[in-house]
Amino acid sequence: MRRSQPGHEREQRPASENRGLERAAAACRRNYRQRNIVGIGIGVKLTAGALSDPLCVQFYVRRKRKHPTRPLPHFVYARRRDGGVDRKRRFPTDVIELGRPRFACRGGSAVEAVGELGTITLIVESRGGAEPARYLITCAHVLGDLQSSPPVDAKLRSTCCPSIGPFATTLASSVARRGSVDYDVALAVISSPCAAASVPHTIAPDTVVRDLLPADQILPGMTLECAFPVSNVVSARVVSRRISLPLRLGRRELQVKHLYLLHAAPQPGDSGGPLRTGASLAGILVGMAGGFGLFQPFAEAFAHLQPISPLPISLFEPASQEAIGGTG
Repeated sequence: MRRSQPGHEREQRPASENRGLERAAAACRRNYRQRNIVGIGIGVKLTAGALSDPLCVQFYVRRKRKHPTRPLPHFVYARRRDGGVDRKRRFPTDVIELGRPRFACRGGSAVEAVGELGTITLIVESRGGAEPARYLITCAHVLGDLQSSPPVDAKLRSTCCPSIGPFATTLASSVARRGSVDYDVALAVISSPCAAASVPHTIAPDTVVRDLLPADQILPGMTLECAFPVSNVVSARVVSRRISLPLRLGRRELQVKHLYLLHAAPQPGDSGGPLRTGASLAGILVGMAGGFGLFQPFAEAFAHLQPISPLPISLFEPASQEAIGGTG
């Protein structure tokens, strides 16, 4: 049985209260459509920069205004199933300034140095053939521009293995559809000279990743261990439930789904950084906003990658492929 993580206890509330909170947030999304608001979700309240216990409705804004035309509420009432206002129950609100959220890597740049432009989330080793092959998984925007799969320039370079040819070649990557991105994830095959070499790890070498944490177990208030080689953030707490936000990539703004807000300040080049809890891989860092990190659940990102991959991929199956850690 999996032990509960710190902060999970605040999620153990009556189902009716959770539903009332979710309906209240949905009502706010309908009623507050100001240009300054980039999203509305549910998470833990930030008080003087620290996370407090109560769950609240979070308003994500580009910037906080001293004298807004339409002030945001200090609390909202719960909503009944029929949409009516339940004035017997109310929930606190929080306003979180995100500026202009953007991907945590320079848009369109190839991975020339993993520590500068992007971070490999996971190395997967195939043991099915005569010669073991290694593949890497990271963000699609690290490897390209989310416009084509594989990207036009599929060759990757890295100081992890300064061989004559490319370090790796992208096989499949997510693309934006109608300005929207479901999951920011890509797969590349590592060249033979580099696959045989020893690649340094950002996840400690003695750490074994045994499974993928289901997305429904990522909860506000829980602490995740991070491997962000540029910012050197080693752990941070989850701030929100699942949200969708606009992120800038070069001159474009893309609506990215399935994001969670992280109470940490990653830097450009941390994209793809893995987040885990114990031996479970929980998330993949894709962006940053206003001093917060933005990550997606890795289990879902990997499931999204499987059908677009030109070859069958799986994890934790000794006869096929094995996860051996993240690199930086």
